[in-house]
Amino acid sequence: MTDIKKYVKVVNVFLITLILSALLIHLFLSKYINILSLVINLIVIGIILLILFSTVITYFILNDKEVNRYLMRINYT
Repeated sequence: MTDIKKYVKVVNVFLITLILSALLIHLFLSKYINILSLVINLIVIGIILLILFSTVITYFILNDKEVNRYLMRINYT
């Protein structure tokens, strides 16, 4: 079984690397980048973040029944 602390650490390192690489590309090519390409980069980073967070939630759901119960519970009161 994968340890969740190691998993979250790897995800954080990946996110930091992704953000730093996007910033470096933006700094080196700032004279050639227009606002549209910056928006496209932000959308791609947002999609990657969404995939990573949904992976973490799926990991919790598959390995912890209490988290699954609390995530799926609908409070009608």
